[in-house]
Amino acid sequence: MKSICFHCQYVGVGVSDSRCPRCSYPLITNMSGAALATNDLERLFAHAAPTAQHKAPPPLPGVSAEPRQAQLLMQRRRQRALALVESRRAQEQLQRSRARRRTLASVFAASAAVALGLILTLNVFGAL
Repeated sequence: MKSICFHCQYVGVGVSDSRCPRCSYPLITNMSGAALATNDLERLFAHAAPTAQHKAPPPLPGVSAEPRQAQLLMQRRRQRALALVESRRAQEQLQRSRARRRTLASVFAASAAVALGLILTLNVFGAL
């Protein structure tokens, strides 16, 4: 009975536990006469180890490197949601800037009215 851990690449013979003794990841166990092809697996793991530092390792046999339909749909939804959030932020920022301009215009108009009233009052009483 041969067992292999696809997490830490442990290969054991006659292991009775269903978990890896190194990392406690589930073991893949072969109970019948079919070979586990440990040489092929070790070659794949040895080939994948140096490339892990620079880029993603090649996919396991039978696994497609192409993204799934669900992944593509999720990416599109995320892009649409981000675009929606950005447009809302831009609208809020535009509304805040307009509100600031209105406030400044109101303050300026009120200041001008007070200054004009003060000048008229001083002119009426002959202080000017």
